[in-house]
Amino acid sequence: RNSFFTFNGRLYQQIYGAFIGCSVSPPCAMIYVYKMEKESVYADSSFLNSAMKLFYGRYVDDSGSLARSKEEAIENCSRISAMDEDGKIRWEVEYPEGDEYIPFLDTEIKVKDDGQVSTRYYRKPQNKGISLNYSSHHQMSTKEAVAKNFYRTAREVSSGPQELKHSLHKVDELLSKNGYPNPRANDSIAEGSGKRDKKRQPHLITVCIPYTGERDKNSIRREIKKKKVPTATLR
Repeated sequence: RNSFFTFNGRLYQQIYGAFIGCSVSPPCAMIYVYKMEKESVYADSSFLNSAMKLFYGRYVDDSGSLARSKEEAIENCSRISAMDEDGKIRWEVEYPEGDEYIPFLDTEIKVKDDGQVSTRYYRKPQNKGISLNYSSHHQMSTKEAVAKNFYRTAREVSSGPQELKHSLHKVDELLSKNGYPNPRANDSIAEGSGKRDKKRQPHLITVCIPYTGERDKNSIRREIKKKKVPTATLR
């Protein structure tokens, strides 16, 4: 009860929940929400018989699921909210109307009339479009990496050519706003080429082996080299 914050020039005291800005607050919130889901989504027979059983996912405080209608989506959220013992948590529903996309994290999603799912890159309207500026005193390699990651994300979340065109345009606008003279030059995959950046590392898995001495370590190194196992670092 000693947490205070200001909003619109007024001082407020927080009297409920974990402190705003405290590092432990997000994990506590996720655990609490999972408890609500465990007693509803993963246990209630009404959920198991609905379209939600085909897909339900959550990242921190953003959830996504399937529903046959807006009314079903509202009912599902109401059932989850009912698990909050204090009655203070309310879930808001965003349901696509007509040809609309709905946002989920950094992706927009739409179910077409033929049942196919269309996805593309998304940034919130209130997003100020601020990224690492090209004129900042960072190494050029760092700026290039930031730009490449934006383009990589845009490609990974796009479900088709039209969606990809929209996603890349979003990234072009963002980087141009932050001073990048030729943003598309940082795209690791040239349009239509299908070739990935040669410097991109393959997906690696971290394996921890207890240290038992230099002799064993050198033996492992020899075997790795002999079997041509791809490694990034061996410590």
